[in-house]
Amino acid sequence: MKTLFLLLLPVLGVASAAPAPAPQSAPTSIASAVKSLNPQADVTQVSGTPIAGLKEVRAGNEIVYMSEDGKYLFAGDLIEVASRENLTEVARSSTRAKALSSSNRQEHIVYGPAKNEKKVYVFTDTSCPYCTRFHEEVPKLVAAGITVEYLAWPRGGPRSPAFANMQSVWCSKDRNAAYDKVIQGADLPMESCEHTMQAQYELGVDLNVQGTPAVFAANGTQLGGYVPAQQIIEALND
Repeated sequence: MKTLFLLLLPVLGVASAAPAPAPQSAPTSIASAVKSLNPQADVTQVSGTPIAGLKEVRAGNEIVYMSEDGKYLFAGDLIEVASRENLTEVARSSTRAKALSSSNRQEHIVYGPAKNEKKVYVFTDTSCPYCTRFHEEVPKLVAAGITVEYLAWPRGGPRSPAFANMQSVWCSKDRNAAYDKVIQGADLPMESCEHTMQAQYELGVDLNVQGTPAVFAANGTQLGGYVPAQQIIEALND
């Protein structure tokens, strides 16, 4: 899914080059204002902010801000100066947590207890050297009571050799054993089956994953790319 801001850019660019439109009455809602800029922008939620007259607008997993009358749009992070808290990132984390928890966990590769509040979601690519390094840290995380759930995110996309290679893992009867082998460079016989790798990849795109590994806490906070086990343990125990 493209971000709301990116969806609006082509429209805004055309508008700046075109003659000024005739004056119109303000849209009756922020949602209709966004739709007037680009009908493809799917507004999922509008909520208040600490600033009077400024609304938070969510489109899928993306967040922008609009004036209450729908006349002005602001794309950027909202930061409370006194606390230095990034309010936009807090909102993003909430959205990411919901999206991750909605993913079909039966299709994830899970290390550690299945039912566990302490967990990390990791978008992985078996051709990624840093994913290999991260996997070496997994036993430490499990020993510390943290569950690791892997989601497939081949960096080259669904048509890449990595996708086909990872499909053999996701189609194995014992995914954990298959992943353990492939992440260390072993080859598996090519297999095909019904799987949700495409959905996992698209979820990563929606969450703006840029590379692998991409590590998220259960609350939606992005902990980083390659993160040593001790750093994750400290972050989740904070």
